[in-house]
Amino acid sequence: MVDETIEENEMQQWESLNPISSMQEILGLMQTLEQNFFLAKKMEEGLNNRQAIYYMHLNLT
Repeated sequence: MVDETIEENEMQQWESLNPISSMQEILGLMQTLEQNFFLAKKMEEGLNNRQAIYYMHLNLT
């Protein structure tokens, strides 16, 4: 609780200095997170496809 209050105060002080750049930074981080999530999902799909092909190959031999 105390840590959250300190963190909120620090965030408010920083945003009061430059609210535009802090919002832009937050939006940039959100976009990066979204891109990383998309890449992770694609990697997971690829891994699942490779595993399926491997198991099909095992069943055929």
